Amino acid sequence: MGQLCSKSAWLPNQNGEFCFPEELFLSDLPEGFEKSTNEAQELAMTLGMRKAEELQLADKLGIPHELISFIQRDREVILALYQEQQQKKVPLPSSITNDPARRTDKAVEAAYNAAVKKYKTVSINRRISAGNNEAKVYLRNHHTDSEGQLICQLCNRAMPFRLPNGEEYFEAYQYTEVLEKEYEANHLALCPNCAAEFKYACQTDEIEKADLILDVNKMTDEANLVVYLDMPVHRHLRFTQRHLIDLQMATKDWLEANPHSVASHRNLNNSQ
Repeated sequence: MGQLCSKSAWLPNQNGEFCFPEELFLSDLPEGFEKSTNEAQELAMTLGMRKAEELQLADKLGIPHELISFIQRDREVILALYQEQQQKKVPLPSSITNDPARRTDKAVEAAYNAAVKKYKTVSINRRISAGNNEAKVYLRNHHTDSEGQLICQLCNRAMPFRLPNGEEYFEAYQYTEVLEKEYEANHLALCPNCAAEFKYACQTDEIEKADLILDVNKMTDEANLVVYLDMPVHRHLRFTQRHLIDLQMATKDWLEANPHSVASHRNLNNSQ
């Protein structure tokens, strides 16, 4: 009988809905129920009803009361999440001087003796045909999700911050340098971190990048339209179907003028 009372949905809330005892505080019961006596509190504990202390704790923490019950029911899940977050924490760097006054004197001396910046006029070659703004418009059209967020093609996360005009900041970085025309599709929507990684740490050969694009089956499920790159952190470069098709056609257009480039590259790889 006790188990039936504690494990069945039979206690009404103030809306007249029957609930399990563990879902209710004494204060949740309708008018007419005894709630404030010692006997009522003892019976509530026996039935496994929620404790008034939980209500006070939730109010103190400013969290929904239901969250306390969730933590109680799934202690192991919450503990695992907590431990995972603790492992991700990186200790902050520290550089404390034993003699702040002496350090201040040295810093004043170093600042006084610092070299004056010097500039030299140099001539450089700059590509003037690149329509970077047009590439950004193209990428926004193809890599903005249903919630209006522009998603990085490497880390699959929303861009980390917005500019004062409200637009997300991102890099429209060129995918491969071998293509000789200014194809909008030959650009990637990358967050600042991934753009730096792609620019300085990608070990995939430029012609191989073109080769990899041609190998992707455009009819594959869009979530799997991925090029695998030789990079230290983010190796999976994801495309939307339209972007992939556009880049494949741009690559084939380049191949018409350079028909042996990818073929020679493949033969060289096969011989190795």
